[in-house]
Amino acid sequence: MSNNKYKQLVAQTREQLAVADDAAPTDLRWARAVLDGKQQTAQIPPRPEVLDALIEESVELAQAEVLTWLAQQTDKEISKAARKGLHQLRARKVKADAPPPAVESRGTGENFQLIYDGLLSAYDALGQRLVWVTAPASRGLLLYQARVSARHGLLAFDAGRMNRRAYRQLQRDASDRLVTAVVDAETAKWYIGDAARRCTAIGRSLPAAYARFQHELGIAAGKAGDHPALRIDTRNDQLTDVFRLQELRAWLPEEMEFRALARQLEEIATSQIIADDAQRAEQRNHAVAKWTAEYFNAERAEAARRQALDTAHLLMLRDQRFDAERLRAVADVFAQPAETLPDHPFVRHFVERLIAPANRERDPEQGETERPASNLIVR
Repeated sequence: MSNNKYKQLVAQTREQLAVADDAAPTDLRWARAVLDGKQQTAQIPPRPEVLDALIEESVELAQAEVLTWLAQQTDKEISKAARKGLHQLRARKVKADAPPPAVESRGTGENFQLIYDGLLSAYDALGQRLVWVTAPASRGLLLYQARVSARHGLLAFDAGRMNRRAYRQLQRDASDRLVTAVVDAETAKWYIGDAARRCTAIGRSLPAAYARFQHELGIAAGKAGDHPALRIDTRNDQLTDVFRLQELRAWLPEEMEFRALARQLEEIATSQIIADDAQRAEQRNHAVAKWTAEYFNAERAEAARRQALDTAHLLMLRDQRFDAERLRAVADVFAQPAETLPDHPFVRHFVERLIAPANRERDPEQGETERPASNLIVR
């Protein structure tokens, strides 16, 4: 990127910084909080344009205290940028005392571990997510990566050494491509251990690497403690709105499973022997209810409950309390007896949202049932 284009990017980021709210990216929310006087350690290394926007804004507002605090951070990029900002303030005759040098433990990785313990990703369309956890090493750190399925538990596990710069880049890359949240090491290890226990409970073999590193990680083989999301309050209003969240866009039934319903609805929509629209709607509703009941068997209902709990915790870590409380309530929906699920509004919407509007049953509160049509949305 050319210098002029980067300056434009920083200028745009400063505009975003001025209006950053809870929906903004993690690093932008952190920068906004720092400008507001909250001395919060960055959960993830900020993008270069976010850091530069924060420094430029602090210089323009003559916020020497903010820059002094930033200059004392152990993250070298943050400290270096803040010291440059302090130098600019002093050039403007603004009083800005030189901060003491940042204290960083070299060799043990202790301070680094306190800031970058673990990382969780949201689930993808396959119902899988990544969990990372770090541990200090003589040089750099050890990074453990687990691929976890809401339905099948621990699928893959890898471990390796990594220096700090490479880990910071990994976090940036993960945050650019995935929805992520930083978490403490013990909770990240809980997620990995719980996934391993669920894996063995259904008769699947654990990844060989996990068996080698389980003791080193300090993960016990016994029963896990309570899920972190169980401490979140529940909010039962507007549950179907959660599907608008970025974290849940990939929460879909398996394509092959849903195509069976799609074909059946297509046949109902185009059948020439169905007498009228009322009969067509009745058959359509029966087909959706039957498919939903068969799809959400005990195994899938438990996987849906697990995904809702995991996502609720992820949202809470990202300071999205309102949505976290709704996802916590969704988890309780899937804890109900399986035979009641097809009648629950949230479960119905889970299926209805994938059907084209012209073929979708309209909510009774919004009017009459729409005329079925042949086009379906199959994602």
